Amino acid sequence: MLVAVVESGTGKAAGVAGYTVAGKTGTAQKIDPATGKYSRALYTSSFIGFFPAENPRITLLVVLDEPRKGYYGSDVAAPVFARLAKDMLARLGVQPDRAIAAESVRNPPPAR
Repeated sequence: MLVAVVESGTGKAAGVAGYTVAGKTGTAQKIDPATGKYSRALYTSSFIGFFPAENPRITLLVVLDEPRKGYYGSDVAAPVFARLAKDMLARLGVQPDRAIAAESVRNPPPAR
């Protein structure tokens, strides 16, 4: 289900080409300290995910407290997650899992 969030749901902007990413967006209204009620202007936005989804190497949480340009986790936190994930995968030398999966379909192992 968490892979579907990234492939076709609210977390599309968290995707990294060649890798399966699983995760969840989050958007929460903050309490206005002056009124003690939910604010219509103050939010916390987030995206949490792990990758590669089938054999996770990294779990990453991005939290933005009171973002200025937009406030939905899908719009502000997911793109940050994708940029960080891409950099982390490159630094760790993690091979793309989608290419490996595609190769195994083209050249299946011999039957026993």
